Amino acid sequence: MLPASFWRRFAAIDNVVAIKMAPFDRYKTLQVIRGVVAAGAEERVALYTGNDDHIVLDLLCPFDVRRPDGTLARVPIRGGLLGHWSVWTHSAVAMFERLRAA
Repeated sequence: MLPASFWRRFAAIDNVVAIKMAPFDRYKTLQVIRGVVAAGAEERVALYTGNDDHIVLDLLCPFDVRRPDGTLARVPIRGGLLGHWSVWTHSAVAMFERLRAA
């Protein structure tokens, strides 16, 4: 597992514009998000989920993470890159649209 400190250094690279997260582990996903926030890059670096086991909630629920100064950053997952769900893409998109509307 790569720690938040790795992701902080990675997200600080100006050319990084997105990160796909697919560790299938909520704690590892949070390490990426915490690192991006610690780098102050949550507006510049788009986060995408590939966590097929949790993709709907990743897309619907933003993550609240504390910045180094103690303020709260609300970080949305901007999209998903489907792996195992890709065979049901139409159904996944329809489900996502229904949930987003609710």
